[in-house]
Amino acid sequence: MIQLVIGLNTEGTTDVRFLTDVIRKTFDAIAFECPKDIEILDIQAIQVNKGDFVPMILEASRKGLEEFGISILCVHKDADDKKINDVMTYSFSPLWKTLNKQDEAFYCKEIIPVIPVRMVEAWMLADTQLLKAFINASTMQDKELGLEKKPENYADPKAVIENAIRKASAGKSKRRRNIISIAELYEQIGKSIQLEALRKLPSFCHFERQIREVFRKLNYLH
Repeated sequence: MIQLVIGLNTEGTTDVRFLTDVIRKTFDAIAFECPKDIEILDIQAIQVNKGDFVPMILEASRKGLEEFGISILCVHKDADDKKINDVMTYSFSPLWKTLNKQDEAFYCKEIIPVIPVRMVEAWMLADTQLLKAFINASTMQDKELGLEKKPENYADPKAVIENAIRKASAGKSKRRRNIISIAELYEQIGKSIQLEALRKLPSFCHFERQIREVFRKLNYLH
């Protein structure tokens, strides 16, 4: 039995609430494909001081190995207005180049990029039926709530979710509103969303491919 502890460094604290369960589900699914028995023990949030990307993630790599014994570090970096390939070229390539020079006794060198297009809230929009259930709007059409586009086509998916919450509560009596905040949705959707919904998003598929590449490198997957 191979046991893995996965580290997670995110851009914000709310991102941790959503991504922790999504990452666990994804690793569990890919581990199931492996001929070897692999158990994902924990997803550990690795918090470090914010700063320039490369030194910041180097510190997360060092801290994750020293304090939690991580085998792999998932690094969340939103694409914002860039393309995934640009983030890989200008952020992750310099990181890998620098990390390769470090002593593996002190640094976790297996890095997996997590690069949602625009921001992580786009992944939360992958299943609009699930979102509508949580905001008490299951009987409303996606278009009524401003959810008719593909998730990665929104310039500001966080604002789209907040707008959907407002529209869902409009016209309801105070007693029936039971308004939920977007802050509550991160963990709830993260726990409930299915991988099949996320696989509609090219950026999530890129994340899955990165896991498989690392598993092949470690000879867990062929």
